[in-house]
Amino acid sequence: MKKIFGIICMMAIAIANTAISQVVKFTYDDAGNRIKREVVTVLEMRQQEESEIPKFIKSMDLETLANVSIDESSNNIHVEFSETDTTTINTAIYSIAGYKCYEADFKSPVFDVEIGKLPKGAYILVLTIDNRSKAWKIIKE
Repeated sequence: MKKIFGIICMMAIAIANTAISQVVKFTYDDAGNRIKREVVTVLEMRQQEESEIPKFIKSMDLETLANVSIDESSNNIHVEFSETDTTTINTAIYSIAGYKCYEADFKSPVFDVEIGKLPKGAYILVLTIDNRSKAWKIIKE
């Protein structure tokens, strides 16, 4: 009877341990010697609703208001807003790594952003008007 009870307890402990995900993480020094062993426990979070997840950029009809095009001959990004007041348009360009490469404010609804000094690669153009933002992926070749 004690053996059966012991087996049942061991099975219950094994099942309880599978509910929590554990990862063993090792730390090594420069010579390759293991200097630290950690057990990292990952607890499962409940699924969040779509409205609870914070958004980096909220798009609110800026896509229909703005026309963004690239002029490859002059290395400029041409931005044109169809309906806007004389409010300030904040323009920022970020690299894929997240570094801000360019930032400027424009009062005119039609303007050009010069990207000739930026190296070839992929960038994100973010336009902000009255706390409304929209991002475009820009590839400079």
